[in-house]
Amino acid sequence: MSDPAPAAKRRPAPKPADEAPRRIRAERRIADLVPGLLDRDLRRRGFMAGRIVTDWPQIIGQPLDRVTMPLELTFPPGKRAGGTLYVKVAGPFATEIQMLGDLLIERVNAYFGYGAVARLRIRQGPIPESHSRRRAPAAPLPAAEEMRLNRMFDGTEDPDLAARLKRLGRAVLARNALKGT
Repeated sequence: MSDPAPAAKRRPAPKPADEAPRRIRAERRIADLVPGLLDRDLRRRGFMAGRIVTDWPQIIGQPLDRVTMPLELTFPPGKRAGGTLYVKVAGPFATEIQMLGDLLIERVNAYFGYGAVARLRIRQGPIPESHSRRRAPAAPLPAAEEMRLNRMFDGTEDPDLAARLKRLGRAVLARNALKGT
């Protein structure tokens, strides 16, 4: 006499042909998806938190953010402190950034909340224009468009995300207005 297969290994009985299969649609907020998109690539480059790249202008401040760009963060084997931060610097500013190295290290460590960086290594080279370009303020939208844009993001829980999405929306609407669409 054979034992019946355990419940976990049994296959479900086939559904009748007239019954449509049920789809499970998990709605997800875009804010939940975005942080994970770059994490793998950023961790490979040594960045524990992708926000060091995205928040670089807020971490080191102006005008240094336009002439520097974080490249890599390496740590001694088995440790997550006392690392070396590699920063790309526009050629003529390398000497100035070298003199301000302690300030940069202090600001990055304040961002992390502990002594993550102990040394700064500078690599000279051109900073991509998209990184160094100062963004011009978008032209003001008509009041009706501004209200519509604000209503779109009223339910967003993260105020930082809502502000960024509104800024993106204004830029898209302004570009479309210039194109005449």
